[in-house]
Amino acid sequence: MSYCSLEDINDTLLKKSIVQSDIDESTYYIDAIALTFNLQGGIDNPPYEIKQLAIAYTCMRRALYLSGKPLQGDADAYELKRKSYEKDVAKWESKLTLELLVGSKQSRRSYFNMTMKRC
Repeated sequence: MSYCSLEDINDTLLKKSIVQSDIDESTYYIDAIALTFNLQGGIDNPPYEIKQLAIAYTCMRRALYLSGKPLQGDADAYELKRKSYEKDVAKWESKLTLELLVGSKQSRRSYFNMTMKRC
């Protein structure tokens, strides 16, 4: 089961170059993470965080494959994308918990509003 599809990729630089094998690689990566939580056989009903992680990992890997030496001193756009998606992967991966992966309800943080007045 894939956690994202080609239609989920919205990056204009990478969209046309992403292939199914990139998505399969992100699926293997997420399944490996699930195994660290002792979840066998993947994640049923993947939450939003998993989908975003799959998209970011797919784009990061494709950008890595396309990156190379820049021409005439210009910045390598694919390497810049790879670094950006690497940060996204770390962000989404840090949000994963066993409760999130198995679908049990998490308590939401409550926030309060405070009125500020100028003196």
